[in-house]
Amino acid sequence: MSQVSDRERPTITTRLGVSLPSAIGALLFAGALAFGSGMIDAVAPSQGGNATAQQGSQPSDGHNDGQNGGGNHKPATTYHEDKDEPDHSRPNQTPKPDPTPKPQQVEPPKPPPAPPAPPATVTGLALSLETFDAKVKLTWSVFEGDGFAYYKVVRSSDAEVTWPTGAGDSLVAAVGDRWATLVKDFPPCNTNWYYRVFAVMSGDTGYATLAVSNVATAYVACAVKPTHPPVYQMGFSAEVIDGQVHLTWEQCTSEGFGVYKVVRSQTNTDPKYPLNEGTELIAAIGDPSVTSLVDGAVSSGQTWHYRVLSMANDGSGWYPLGMTPVLTVTIP
Repeated sequence: MSQVSDRERPTITTRLGVSLPSAIGALLFAGALAFGSGMIDAVAPSQGGNATAQQGSQPSDGHNDGQNGGGNHKPATTYHEDKDEPDHSRPNQTPKPDPTPKPQQVEPPKPPPAPPAPPATVTGLALSLETFDAKVKLTWSVFEGDGFAYYKVVRSSDAEVTWPTGAGDSLVAAVGDRWATLVKDFPPCNTNWYYRVFAVMSGDTGYATLAVSNVATAYVACAVKPTHPPVYQMGFSAEVIDGQVHLTWEQCTSEGFGVYKVVRSQTNTDPKYPLNEGTELIAAIGDPSVTSLVDGAVSSGQTWHYRVLSMANDGSGWYPLGMTPVLTVTIP
């Protein structure tokens, strides 16, 4: 056997037919392909149980098997739905948070309307009083500002006269005409009373004061009933002449004389004045010297009861100074 020299022995590169650098590059490329295939097998799930094995064992011929209906299949890439394992086949996307339902907003209850705002400066009203028998007359100045609704006239048993009314206060009048500035009051007598007038404006929740008067005081004394002299008896006569009744009485000489009242009745045997039941007034004579009367408004067979009274008036009403007895006449 002949020996071959080292020069004549074929080297590895000679046997492979490639140069050493080319061989090394081929090995690196094959390793890279193997590493990439392993990474895909680790990421892609198994389809039908053998998707990974088929991909590794069946080379692709570059045709679209989905269109040809046969041949080697290249399985479609399947993406993971497992949220714990990252998906390397699509770009990183931050998932949008689920929309959180907004809580139902409940509108707070509306506050009650505020009372009307009074003006910055409360102007004054000038109140004055006059007292008469059993009454008080109140007058005050006109309120000429804006917003006027009423004058509230208040009477109180003490000097703290307020509106709205408080303890001891009484509303005397509510006047809606700003130009009507006079009111009469009839308070209980023999008592000191305090008065005040308020000009007010109205609103949804009540009234606000626009102006206030001064406090004025009034005292009304109880009227004293006059003491009248005793009623004296007057002379009286009555007779029928020619179907008529002729009456004659005694003259009244009192300085307080006012009038003679001649009364009659068919049913009341005690006719009086002021008139009582069944009594009629047939004459009122203001001259004290005229002391006779003829009553012709009678008929035959009638019976009448007559009386004459001399009357006086002291301002509180009529009262008798004297009166005649009752005379009864029957017309024949």
